[in-house]
Amino acid sequence: MLAVTLPSRSIADRLGLSVNTVNNNLARVFTKLGVRNRKELAVVLGHDQPAVLSRSPVALHRPQ
Repeated sequence: MLAVTLPSRSIADRLGLSVNTVNNNLARVFTKLGVRNRKELAVVLGHDQPAVLSRSPVALHRPQ
């Protein structure tokens, strides 16, 4: 979910990881799922519809 809605830097900051660690893990996920980018990942995960993204926990808990 994070990979679809947030950039690597934001994910790294939230999880206390380096950006390289986030990107390496994303690359592994892309390979395992047979996708090339975050847009394709969103489709595979079923998060490619705006209504789904707007109801995501990340969107609901974003600071104002």
